[in-house]
Amino acid sequence: MTAPVNPGALAAGTGIAWDTWLRLLDPFSSENHARLAEEAQALIRAQGKSDNPAWWAQSVAVAYEQHLGRRVPGQQQDGSFAISLSRTLPGSPEKWLEQWQKLADARRTHREAAATGMPRVSRTAKWVYWRLALSDGTRVVFSIQPKPGNNAALTLRHERILSQGEAALWRNYWKECINAL
Repeated sequence: MTAPVNPGALAAGTGIAWDTWLRLLDPFSSENHARLAEEAQALIRAQGKSDNPAWWAQSVAVAYEQHLGRRVPGQQQDGSFAISLSRTLPGSPEKWLEQWQKLADARRTHREAAATGMPRVSRTAKWVYWRLALSDGTRVVFSIQPKPGNNAALTLRHERILSQGEAALWRNYWKECINAL
């Protein structure tokens, strides 16, 4: 299961304690996510202690929505769920892409959801991406980034999952896949 947003991390990233966030955002409790994030970003910028106010504002808005009971951990703004897993392993991104492709090719379906086409691979200067759409309407993005010391950071994100229970099942499935690399 996805953990709730960590209030300590929010305080460290924004310079504003969680109990203060609650007091500052309570007048906006009936507003939508975008408005909460906008207000949070203005407050973070005014504090001047964050190097990424927009990112932290989104985290604050999500945490506040969880506090209000509008969404549960892992739930996206549209009501769907997403899970993310990450791991750093020794070796190059290309090595891990090859290993991932072998593993994925060996499995024609993933938890009874078939691929709705071929996986797509793309690259940027820093990242390698492997994307796959599944027959249940969900999609998977496996990304790999080089790290110092000939290591690679692997991240898997599975989006558009319909329920929190399904998200937990997918998390376990993808953990097993990553552990099999």
